Amino acid sequence: QEIEIAGIGISGRSLGDNIQKDFYLKQKKQDLGKVENKVVFTQEIPEEAKAVFNRAVSDLENKKVESGIKELENALQIFPDYFLALERLGLERIKQQKYEDAKKLLSEAVKIFDRSFNTWYGLGYANYSLSLSQEAVSSAEKAVSLNSGSIEGLLLWGVSLRQDKQYEKAE
Repeated sequence: QEIEIAGIGISGRSLGDNIQKDFYLKQKKQDLGKVENKVVFTQEIPEEAKAVFNRAVSDLENKKVESGIKELENALQIFPDYFLALERLGLERIKQQKYEDAKKLLSEAVKIFDRSFNTWYGLGYANYSLSLSQEAVSSAEKAVSLNSGSIEGLLLWGVSLRQDKQYEKAE
């Protein structure tokens, strides 16, 4: 960090100088009450499917949506149980408001790995959009159980409960 030292010298002229100051940072002791347990998911993916998936992600990040979606579909052709491809394509389908497709893809994804907040949230959103109230409540509740601090998850759970006419719980 740079620190400037300024003063008034002879004849009212300002004198200035720059010096370097070293700071040594220490890690705070961790509060064991705030430690999070996270589940790590690994999946062996064929190299060809990985390469296609990476191209899809790159296309989507560069706003080439049609190409990205086609590449995700290709990755799933190569390896139908590719969790990340199922999840990403399901979430892209939600953006396109293709909720039936999203529901199918995300339902498959949670069969492969059921500890992903994004997958459960997306499934809840698709169910809510399809007016499948009880399924939306169940999916949103599962999402919130995985990330209780998510404002979006709590909101989805609340509106799903309201859609299911469980007003007191929704409140």
